[in-house]
Amino acid sequence: MVGVVHEAHVLAAWRADPLAPVSEIMARVRKPPQGLGDIGHRRLHRARLAARTKGRQKLF
Repeated sequence: MVGVVHEAHVLAAWRADPLAPVSEIMARVRKPPQGLGDIGHRRLHRARLAARTKGRQKLF
């Protein structure tokens, strides 16, 4: 998955449909732009925090 689809894209797709298989999510999302920059890293951090819920295993 590394290099093909960015983590933030996968997390965003899983929020929309948490039971979707990884292969379907990877087929739905587009390849991310080359550089994330500072804003992209903050967005990724927020997506990681949103994915962590009480009682669930830490994803990253």
